Amino acid sequence: MNIRKKIAKMYTDHLIRLSSRDERTRAIKRYSIISVLVVITFLIIFNVLFSIITDDRIRVDLSPNQMAKLTPYSKELISSLDQDVRIIGLFDKPNDLSQSIHQFFVPLLEDYEKNSGGKITVEYIDPSLRPGIYLEIDPSGNETFLPGTYVIVVGASYRIINPDDCIVMRNSYLPLYNNVEPMFTGTIVQMAQSKELRKIYFLSGHREASHTMLDTVLSFSGFATEELDLYLKESVPEDCQLIFVNAPLEDISAKEAQILIDYLRGGGKIIFSFDYSTSSAKFDNINLLMAEMNVKFTNSIVAEYNSNYLFNVSERFIFKSSIVREFTDIKSDNLVVGYSRGLEILDSLDTSSTVTAVITSSPNSRLIEGEVQSEEGARNIALYITKPTSNGEAKLFVMGTAYFTSDNYLSEAGINDINSLFIKKVTQFMYGEEQTDLVGSKPFPNYQLNPMPTIREQSYWSVMLMSIIPLAFLLSGMIVYLKRKNK
Repeated sequence: MNIRKKIAKMYTDHLIRLSSRDERTRAIKRYSIISVLVVITFLIIFNVLFSIITDDRIRVDLSPNQMAKLTPYSKELISSLDQDVRIIGLFDKPNDLSQSIHQFFVPLLEDYEKNSGGKITVEYIDPSLRPGIYLEIDPSGNETFLPGTYVIVVGASYRIINPDDCIVMRNSYLPLYNNVEPMFTGTIVQMAQSKELRKIYFLSGHREASHTMLDTVLSFSGFATEELDLYLKESVPEDCQLIFVNAPLEDISAKEAQILIDYLRGGGKIIFSFDYSTSSAKFDNINLLMAEMNVKFTNSIVAEYNSNYLFNVSERFIFKSSIVREFTDIKSDNLVVGYSRGLEILDSLDTSSTVTAVITSSPNSRLIEGEVQSEEGARNIALYITKPTSNGEAKLFVMGTAYFTSDNYLSEAGINDINSLFIKKVTQFMYGEEQTDLVGSKPFPNYQLNPMPTIREQSYWSVMLMSIIPLAFLLSGMIVYLKRKNK
């Protein structure tokens, strides 16, 4: 009887404990659910209030290249401006930047305003609501402004910047480089600090290569460019400090050659780039101009036979090269040369001019012209020539390749590329001014798993995949077979 009561009591106590535990569990669950709901509600209310209060005034730039922040060099430049700068966006400031190209502009322009010490002001004006803004910028009314663009105004001068020109794209859909900062910094510094416009003339009329990207690179250093057609002219413009001849496909006329020769004899300066794509054309008048400075282009192409200089063993016309003269402070050995014509010195005994090799190929390269190949030897890729004249020193810088000036190359490589830096410093040197640093473009993130391997890496993995790994599998199989056979 006592045993039965004890069992009953134990069972009752167990039920009481279970009931108590269930009640405690239910209370904990209710508390947990209520706590989670309270936290979620608090976060929602906080987020709404934060958005209303800040009104998109606070941003955190988590991009790997700090797209929304100025580099220290830009901050240094704009902090010492001599004049007030007004930046006008010809559109309403977007409330949501995430789906707009202006996401790369608006935060950065705020940083310009913040770091300029009051010299830069940024405003957004919708021309449909305030049409008088056009005449305010250009009282003459001759300019055609496009909504959605930016205008930089300094005094009575202005410069239009199209947002599409600041983003380098591949195949019209893949962004490669963000050039917003170098475009704005270069333009602002050029307009607000230069007492006179630094202009470079590009010879035209001979199917020269386009130079849009080169213009961009030079604009970041404060240079403006202008086309120069000598066909109906008797001389170069009086304000001409430097002429650029960018890979023409046709020869210049004898008259034009004489105009340029007279320009050199007057202490002029010319930068000349060429390539081998025009191998079938004759350039007698261009070589007549070159002869004035004791050099000439050839109809041969430079082929590199040193594998350490090649990017691809099957492509001998595109290779690495280096500066053999301390022409600039560039120390890289990775200048990219492609399809370069040979450059030759006409008379090695001529002392009237000084010819200096700036870039050469390796000692294992050859010149190829048709079926004829030269002996191995270092070939001239770029030459710098000076010649005293009665009106100063004539200067000529010639390149057998267009890889330093080509839109095709520069648009792919970007303005941070060593070739871009080189041609910018060459231009500054030829113009006769101090070689300054370049505000670099910011590459967009690259989500490729691996970059293109070098030739040495390709050879290593070829041996690994085709020899070592199959041999390892074969040996493993033989070991397993022998062990099982002996059991």
